[in-house]
Amino acid sequence: GIIERDLAPVLPKISAPTDIFWGEQDDTTPIERAQVIQARIAHSTLHRFPGVRHRVHREKAAEIARIIASLAS
Repeated sequence: GIIERDLAPVLPKISAPTDIFWGEQDDTTPIERAQVIQARIAHSTLHRFPGVRHRVHREKAAEIARIIASLAS
């Protein structure tokens, strides 16, 4: 599965602009991991959500949707 795989070597190969959404209180995958991912993907932006844990996509869905919509316009 994906959880067992080290995908770090793939990250520098990503050339598309990339937005990363992360909860600052994520105790499953800490924010430090997001910072490493962001540093390894050129043209990436890390969007941090204070007070949010691992389910940022559920807890901040509306805010994430607004960010994505603003990027598309």
